[in-house]
Amino acid sequence: MEKKSLKILVMDDERSIWEVLGAMLEHLGHRVELTERGEEALEKYSSAQNSGETFDLVILDLIIPNGMGGVETLKKLKEINPDVISIISSGYSGRTPKGFSVFLPKSYRMEDLKKALEEALEKK
Repeated sequence: MEKKSLKILVMDDERSIWEVLGAMLEHLGHRVELTERGEEALEKYSSAQNSGETFDLVILDLIIPNGMGGVETLKKLKEINPDVISIISSGYSGRTPKGFSVFLPKSYRMEDLKKALEEALEKK
């Protein structure tokens, strides 16, 4: 895979988790925007699409207590961009829900993250 800097949107309800994932992605040379809720992710994604500064991919937490989780958020993102590249992240399940390119297990390891990014981009 050609190494390039990606623009990545991360959604996770646990600030400590998205700060770690954001730092790992930045260490790999990517630009990252972090959100805690599905509604916020949709706003950022839509705004980026409208400005021409689109995200290369999204990493969504599967379960957001009292909020829009990854599956519902992805459905709405596909209304904005049917070709959105998505990675689902969870500490609960090892299955990749329909519509997502790749499953990324929590707790994050750098090798798992690199592999998930490569697999998601290959399925593009």
